[in-house]
Amino acid sequence: MIIFLNDIYDVVSVVLIVVISLLYLFSANRKVNDSAATELIANLQKLRETDRQDFNNRLKILEDQRLEDTKAIAEMQGQIKVYKELPLRELADGIKEVVVISKDNAESNKQILEQLKSTAKIAAEDRDVLTNSNKHIKTEVHKEIEKNR
Repeated sequence: MIIFLNDIYDVVSVVLIVVISLLYLFSANRKVNDSAATELIANLQKLRETDRQDFNNRLKILEDQRLEDTKAIAEMQGQIKVYKELPLRELADGIKEVVVISKDNAESNKQILEQLKSTAKIAAEDRDVLTNSNKHIKTEVHKEIEKNR
């Protein structure tokens, strides 16, 4: 039964198409319809051309953007390569060595400073002793000079 209904539908569809086609061929407004169709086709062609130009403009913008992105990616890959080639482990070890040497130098500098301070104290004491000795000698020399007069 479904097959029968489909066949009837096909027959009715063909008959309708034929009737509509005959009505179109014999219609009085055919020339009006033809000119309207021609105008519609011209408008659609203009619209298609405008769309094609818009598409080409957008395509060019996207291609330019893709080129810029490709350059940026290449630059970043170069930077990554440089970073990968950095001997980070060696740099870290070198920094540790510098810190150890700095600590050793700081300790050494402390010892040197302490020695300088103690030497300065000794020098100050010696200067006081020498100054007192000079005073004593001067007074002795003056006494001798006074006696000899």
